[in-house]
Amino acid sequence: MEDKKKILGIQGLRAIAVLAVIFNHIFKDTIPSGFLGVDIFFVISGFVITASLTSSLHTNWKITLVNFYLKRIRRIFPALLIFIITINIISFLLSIELDKNTIITAFTALFGVSNIYQIKSGNDYFGLAAEQNIYTHTWSLGVEIQLYLIFPLIFFLLIKNKQDSLKPLLFMMALSYILYFTSYFFDKTFHYYFTFSRLWEFLAGTITYLIVSKKLIIYKINKKIISILLLILLSCFFVPSNYILLSSVITCFITALLIYVVSTQGFKIMENKYLTFTGTISYSLYLYHLPLIAILKIDGSWINYTLSMLIIYFMAYLSFKYTEKPIKNNEILFIKKIIKYVLLLFIINIIVFFLIYNNYQKQEKVFACPESILQECNYVPRLNLLQNNYIEICPINSNTSSKTIYFVGDSHSEALAPFMKKLNLEYSYNIYSIHSGGLFTRKLESSTDNNLKIRANLSIDFIKKTAFPGDSVIITNQLLTWFSKSYNDDPNQFKLSYDERIVSQQEALEIHKNDLNKLGNELKELDINLILFAPFPDFKTNPYNCYSPINNIFSNNSIINFLNNKLKKKCTIPRSNFDKKRSVILLTYLDLQKTNTNINIFDPTELICDNKHCSSYKNNKPIYYDDDHINSYLAPYLFKAFSDQFKLGNITSKD
Repeated sequence: MEDKKKILGIQGLRAIAVLAVIFNHIFKDTIPSGFLGVDIFFVISGFVITASLTSSLHTNWKITLVNFYLKRIRRIFPALLIFIITINIISFLLSIELDKNTIITAFTALFGVSNIYQIKSGNDYFGLAAEQNIYTHTWSLGVEIQLYLIFPLIFFLLIKNKQDSLKPLLFMMALSYILYFTSYFFDKTFHYYFTFSRLWEFLAGTITYLIVSKKLIIYKINKKIISILLLILLSCFFVPSNYILLSSVITCFITALLIYVVSTQGFKIMENKYLTFTGTISYSLYLYHLPLIAILKIDGSWINYTLSMLIIYFMAYLSFKYTEKPIKNNEILFIKKIIKYVLLLFIINIIVFFLIYNNYQKQEKVFACPESILQECNYVPRLNLLQNNYIEICPINSNTSSKTIYFVGDSHSEALAPFMKKLNLEYSYNIYSIHSGGLFTRKLESSTDNNLKIRANLSIDFIKKTAFPGDSVIITNQLLTWFSKSYNDDPNQFKLSYDERIVSQQEALEIHKNDLNKLGNELKELDINLILFAPFPDFKTNPYNCYSPINNIFSNNSIINFLNNKLKKKCTIPRSNFDKKRSVILLTYLDLQKTNTNINIFDPTELICDNKHCSSYKNNKPIYYDDDHINSYLAPYLFKAFSDQFKLGNITSKD
């Protein structure tokens, strides 16, 4: 019974370790130091491996070594190999691109040197590259495998048949920590991934085993103190990550104390059946969690978190049942179970593929550029073929007797392509999409592009030559970049000049206003209406980072939709922030509408924002394909609002 308690207690610690790591990758801002779960694993490994070597000692040291290494190989590599194959299959089926760094990381993981590769490639664990690499977490397996290679040497030289082995172990432990501590200040990647900078944590487990097995310390710790130690351990996960030099020491010290407790007197909390189950499958949980978090994009609502965690647990359980357990028990039918496991994984992958991939298809590839619709048209031959002095004109025609709408502007105008298509299909408007590139202006130039005026004039010349009375011109640009501020554009790269001098945003907006007013009058003489799109909101991050296939698959379920109505914070901005950024532009446009009867303003804000927030998602579906371009999903809403304002098929001026 005592042996069972020991195992259960250590499994409970493993559960805490793996859950800390998983929650760190899901709630990085809330649990910034959950990565310390790996430190707990290293201490546990030191304890367990020392116990394993001690219990399997043979008169022939060669037999001991062979048995030890075979056991480690069987423990680590089969599950690791099947894990990598499984994730690669899922990635392939879902058309998820794995970059060179990710592929090499997976390959090196199979040889137990993933940590060395990540040191060499400078893949900082806390950096963006690590977040994008779904195999980053295999670094810890590399450390463990390398420690398993060298530990028998330490064991036979310093531990076996030695009466006083603590002193040399403590000395090695001190040297390792000095390396861990000092390397933090000159190379954090080396500090975090290098095997010998982690040896001190492994040796903490070894020393704990020696204390327990040789009864070097016999002391029963009070239950209240044990509970306090556990609370301190848990609190370390919430400490900012830049305190790692202190938090890692506290974590390892308390882990060693808790191992001593569960090995000598038991600790019921650690023997909880849910914790021990999690601890039992902790290796597979650790393997599968990071790629599945990336694939499922776990974020947003509690229903998303719950479903995603269930998937992670399910995959880990399959791995444990059909790979880890049969190998550990030397089951004769292991090969048959592996075949069953692979077939089951294949079926699951096919189901996931059809659920998620088909869902992407239904959304008209929402993360692709909507202007790809324009590739279907036969472009009008480019006007003025001098370098950068051309405009791209794409016609979407129905019949020559219909009215024509000219869409003019930059990529934000082209992003309206699904809206253009709908106007053409529903009301037979002839459409011309005129991509002039950059800000549409006949008076200003960009500090990085001296062709804005030429392209704007080419666009208007084409319109004047081809338009008929009753036609309309719609101008759309990313106005925040030029006349206010956007989240992701560097203002120093988007300066405007007038008469060869750089002007302020305020002065540039006034010049732009006068130019648009003049254009409105020119078009009025031809009985052509001018419509200006007010600024669209922009966002801090690409909505793809907030997308979850799980949310989308179940978005038609009213209960799940209700539970999942709060979108990810980083894909939402305060409405007040956007109103403040656009206010000077909107007021300028509204003044134009007030003073020029041929100018109308269409403001899309209410389609994207409520009274408090603006979101790049609507009904749990993305309505932007990047941080500031709308996608196909917004087109029906845009079409209805535009049609309501301009009375559908009858776009007229205010005269």
